Amino acid sequence: MNIIENQADEFCKHFLPSNPGSHPFGSYQAFIDRVRNSILQYYKPNYKLEFVARVNRNTKKIADAHDEICPHKKTGHKCSSDEFYQNALFFLQQEIDYLRDTISPSDFSESEKKSIDTTLEKVLSDLNDIKLGQELTYKDVIDEIYEIRDLYYLNKKNWTQLLIGKLTELVAGGILSETLSKQIIEEVQKNYKSFIG
Repeated sequence: MNIIENQADEFCKHFLPSNPGSHPFGSYQAFIDRVRNSILQYYKPNYKLEFVARVNRNTKKIADAHDEICPHKKTGHKCSSDEFYQNALFFLQQEIDYLRDTISPSDFSESEKKSIDTTLEKVLSDLNDIKLGQELTYKDVIDEIYEIRDLYYLNKKNWTQLLIGKLTELVAGGILSETLSKQIIEEVQKNYKSFIG
């Protein structure tokens, strides 16, 4: 989990009500206003997007948990908490859509993140198949890869340089083979030749 996700989680602890009717900031308008004010602290649109996407994810989790226990759902009556979550999720999604349109081409899009995640998951799966008796080494590599995946808020060039640096460090430390390191770099270069130099 990166610093922006931590900040979003902390925000949700204070301002995302699990029971909106009894919360001092119980209106969805007040909640959305607080989200919008909070993202003003971030300069880059991709940082703002990371924050709002995390708040959105947390809101969905709480809304789903509420749905499972809400007595109004069974009776078909209107529920103020459900209304809060539906409106909050609607406006959070609007904010996400707007922020996605402001992302620079030098930053990662959601589809690019998913593509890299798929590649890294394949590499981890391949590593899992060959770990045989090297659990400590395997765990080190997994930890390093997950740490890098948490840094998508960096621009593509910086993220890729960090990835290559980490892989070089893992090879130098004898944790990762040079062959596997090259395989990972080739996968990234295949999709992102324009910013690897």
